[in-house]
Amino acid sequence: MITISEYLIKRLAEVGCTDIFGVPGDYNLPFFDVLSASDSKWIGCANELNAGYAADGYARKRGFGAILTTYGVGELSAINAIAGSFTENVPVLKIVGAPATALVARGAIVHHSLAQGQFDTFENCFKNVTVYAATVTRENAAFHIDAAIEKAFAEKRPAYISIPVDLFSAEIAEPECPLVLDWTPGSTDVSSIVELLAKAERPVIFPGFALKRYAGLVAKVEALVDKLNLPFASFLMSKGVLNEAHPNNLGIYFHNAGSDTAQQYIENSDCVIFLGEKISDGPSNKFQAKIPYDKTVVVTSEDFNLPAVVDALLELDLHFDAEFTHVEAAPIKTEFSDAPLTVEGFQKMVYDFTRAGDNLSLETGTTSFGLSVDPQRAGVNYSMQIIWGAIGYSLPATLGGAIAAPDERHLLIIGDGSFQLTFNDLGLITRQGLKPIIFVVDNDGYTIERAIHGPEEEFNDIARWNYAAIPAALGVAADVHEATSEAELAKVLVDVSAAADRAHFVVVKTDKFDYPNTLKRFTGK
Repeated sequence: MITISEYLIKRLAEVGCTDIFGVPGDYNLPFFDVLSASDSKWIGCANELNAGYAADGYARKRGFGAILTTYGVGELSAINAIAGSFTENVPVLKIVGAPATALVARGAIVHHSLAQGQFDTFENCFKNVTVYAATVTRENAAFHIDAAIEKAFAEKRPAYISIPVDLFSAEIAEPECPLVLDWTPGSTDVSSIVELLAKAERPVIFPGFALKRYAGLVAKVEALVDKLNLPFASFLMSKGVLNEAHPNNLGIYFHNAGSDTAQQYIENSDCVIFLGEKISDGPSNKFQAKIPYDKTVVVTSEDFNLPAVVDALLELDLHFDAEFTHVEAAPIKTEFSDAPLTVEGFQKMVYDFTRAGDNLSLETGTTSFGLSVDPQRAGVNYSMQIIWGAIGYSLPATLGGAIAAPDERHLLIIGDGSFQLTFNDLGLITRQGLKPIIFVVDNDGYTIERAIHGPEEEFNDIARWNYAAIPAALGVAADVHEATSEAELAKVLVDVSAAADRAHFVVVKTDKFDYPNTLKRFTGK
């Protein structure tokens, strides 16, 4: 026999999830007695929202994440993060410690509830942002745990499991066979794609972010690009899915704000294939993009079996000879000014600082409108939450990714407004022995909102913080640097490279009205 807690830990390990993020509470405390005796690890976060973001970042690197909270107050604090994972196809298991079965049975009014004697309210909330949601009993615990993990893994979206506090230590039978992880839902019909390709003279493919959720699929898509000689472009959130140094890369398609090469080719194409991508208002510039939708096929992971579709396309005997222009990376900057640092100058220097194997996260905001449009170094893993776009997401997500892959280098660029939302989990750096390189852009408020509306309005202002003092205040063992010019930042980057054995916290000062060119084009200002 095995306890329900042991069963859950064992099943999570099968999908590569050996770290569980969250916040303890009296409804989930019995779980820790079992977890502490296992090979898996507890990652305690400052709050449940941060824990959800960290689990998301972990899942993007490891393939699956998990978060544990208490009932009601804890789980609702995390639902925003789970909604983001749902939107962006990230498999995360949301585990809840719930009131005891006897209390639920008699409709007792308990703490952390709505004081109505009703206990399915929060589960019903999560049903809207998960692919599976259930409250377990001793009799069905194994079934629901397996089903939740298998469905989340297959559909690349979150699932939800609620476990009454008195059942964490209840014993059930050990699993008799491994989880079923070799199935993927969705259509395998590629006839519409083949029909469009057969007539095409100027085809183009968008390799989307969902491809990264399947092991080995990105390499297959790159092989498809090579075999058919397909030019490809990317939306912002799919930047770097394929090697941006590839000769078939047209660049970032961002209507009237991205690569002119990509825009000209795509808007005059006779075959556009979105493979694992979603068309949203961001990259289409509020749906103003002139994509030839009558000659477009959108292959999402919700409707199609992406691995099967790619395998079928690799069997095609096609080769295209359309003329297109590869977008080249800008030359590496070698001369640095003592003038005040600009967003464009800062982002170009970070771009030159990256190297193959790096994980570079950009916060939704000014930074994502700058660096993301330029071609990235080959082998850099780029990450940004562009559709859900919750500000503050990237900091705990970066730390979650660092826990998932501690031997890799993790870099984050985050604005001061976003930083103020989730900075309190910087403590994970020292507690977990992490070595991220964090750049905080101190530009005195919500600069992206200033560019969109109300540049001088008070609602775009934030409290002025001494950012350089924050790591020490939070007990973070990191080298702290400040830069106000390119020359100062150049020296900082040399120092960071020379001290790769520790974390670095870099405060970069720019003007609050300094907008990157992409943002200017996007807003028409």
